[in-house]
Amino acid sequence: MWGKKMAARWQVPAALTSRTDITIAGALKKQQTCYKIFSPKQYVTRGMIEVGDDDFEIVAYGDVAKTLAECRSGTFLTIQGVLTGKRWTTGDGKLHGLAQIRADQITVGPRLEAQQ
Repeated sequence: MWGKKMAARWQVPAALTSRTDITIAGALKKQQTCYKIFSPKQYVTRGMIEVGDDDFEIVAYGDVAKTLAECRSGTFLTIQGVLTGKRWTTGDGKLHGLAQIRADQITVGPRLEAQQ
């Protein structure tokens, strides 16, 4: 959930409703298989990047999706893209939020060793 604590920590604009350019670096936590959508040349891959104590969902398209799909968990990534978010309130009054980074460019760094 996109909460005040995360917004304060990462200085996310309070008016986040459509798009914000972002560069973020962290370890790839998990990713899904790259799959084709719409046409044989269009690919999409989703993943999760861990930055400190927070996780961010990543979605990549095209050649960037192929790059993300080739990475393994623990790989250090620097991602440039667009942070998108939505906020809504359910009928019971609970506030919900979703934040996602659409990766426009991914720079792959060395694999991080597992902490023991």
